[in-house]
Amino acid sequence: MTKYELKVKAPIRNLEIAKLMCKAGAKEVYLGIDGRVLDPSYKIFTFNGRFNQKDNGTPTQVQSVEELHEIVKCCHDFGVKVYYTANGYYMHDNFESDFRKYLDIGVSAGVDSIIVSNYGVIDFVHGLYPEMPLEAGLFLFSCNAGYIDILKKYNVTRVVLPHSITLPEIKKMKEKHDIEIEIFGHVGGGNNCGRCMFMHSPTIPEIGPACRSGYNVYRDGMLLDENINFYDGAADCTLCSLQDVMDAGVTTVKIIGRGSTDPSLHAYIVKKYVEYIDLLNQGYEDKEEIKRIIFSDSKEGEAFWKRSFCNRERCKLRPTKITNSYII
Repeated sequence: MTKYELKVKAPIRNLEIAKLMCKAGAKEVYLGIDGRVLDPSYKIFTFNGRFNQKDNGTPTQVQSVEELHEIVKCCHDFGVKVYYTANGYYMHDNFESDFRKYLDIGVSAGVDSIIVSNYGVIDFVHGLYPEMPLEAGLFLFSCNAGYIDILKKYNVTRVVLPHSITLPEIKKMKEKHDIEIEIFGHVGGGNNCGRCMFMHSPTIPEIGPACRSGYNVYRDGMLLDENINFYDGAADCTLCSLQDVMDAGVTTVKIIGRGSTDPSLHAYIVKKYVEYIDLLNQGYEDKEEIKRIIFSDSKEGEAFWKRSFCNRERCKLRPTKITNSYII
């Protein structure tokens, strides 16, 4: 058995998805509240790192305070912790009153931790709830041990590391500091996620998620190529690296997808990660054997995984054309 327990954190936006993820084996979930719960004029704006909905209209947030309470109770009944997202890039003074209300909603519902991604906001939240464990989110870009020295003063018990982090760097951080480490386990942005200057829009489909979108290439008015993903420098999968992740002392691997149009697929992904970790803890070592076992229930699922990740070399923590191109 590995020295460190490795947990899977799943995205949710309603009670039905919460039940799906809990049954899939997630030990943690993360969520936020729709901005319109606080003010009807917040049609797009939220106090966390996602808009209220995607371009196609799919919600990304919990729609009511009542449902949030139901979700927290449901998750706690399964023994699953709930992480509340308050991880906006910055907070203007004009929003302070509503931000307090947003925080109070989560704390009153019984969430287990708050995710924050701005030093000023961390100080603010810690001042309001000094006993509440905080998680330093991705947008802080905590790339070295010096960051952690500062964060631990504010009851930050966990830090989310950037996409570009390497296994040796994770090990060094864990050796130097007794703090929980979270990494993005499945899908996400590029290695500069949280620091890019692209515009993202939930209302203009032509813009969308710019870094991972396809582009048509023209010269002198003539179309040269279509749907080219030349800005997409994201790696997506850590399945085959999970033993290394466990050995490095990582606490949690995070699956993204609060705005997924197919929550069942995301629950399937969570389930595969959980099954892989369980087999590692049972003493299995051969990666191909483990994958044969966890995909034995579905040839379609195995084909999907190979097509989407393996064949395209979208491995987060292994040397590929993508990860070798990262500037860190």
